[in-house]
Amino acid sequence: ACNNTPETDTVKVANVHVYDTRNGKLLKKYQLADGTKHLFNDLCFTTSGNTYITDSDAGAVYVIKNGADKPEAFLQPGSLRYPNGIATSADEKKLYVSTGSGLGIVSIDLLSKEMKPVSHSRFLVIALDGLYRYGNKLIGVQNSFFPEAVLQFDLSSDGTRIDQISFLASNDPAFDVPTTGVVAGDEF
Repeated sequence: ACNNTPETDTVKVANVHVYDTRNGKLLKKYQLADGTKHLFNDLCFTTSGNTYITDSDAGAVYVIKNGADKPEAFLQPGSLRYPNGIATSADEKKLYVSTGSGLGIVSIDLLSKEMKPVSHSRFLVIALDGLYRYGNKLIGVQNSFFPEAVLQFDLSSDGTRIDQISFLASNDPAFDVPTTGVVAGDEF
């Protein structure tokens, strides 16, 4: 779980907490407190045990490698404008990150760190809060524009572009600024 401790208007301490889900016990706490403004926002996990975290205020992506004692910059601060939702590709060779810029969703190669926009031929997809992979699709939570919605993005077979966009839920009266969710089996 991510949380951020406000220290001042310009400096925040960003935290990732690891809990035992069976008993709720805190197992480990990772902290980034380097005197600059951070906002650990969303995170995703790989099967190798690495955790990737978006830092929306710093414009960075951090990684906590399996067995490491601290987060380290995967993409340096200033690399992205307001990165938020994050997911891995099915083969775990790249990350998908939603940004608050005209790049929209980007794919980032985990080895080379090469970044490419994952765009749709007709629509700009920007500022998704949560982002999740379901097979060869991405599911995103849109709360920056209205109507608030949960969207599905069908990716091309190579994952380089969005072929189709569908609303899974839109303008639902239960929505009160939806932010994140989880894919559990075939449900979101």
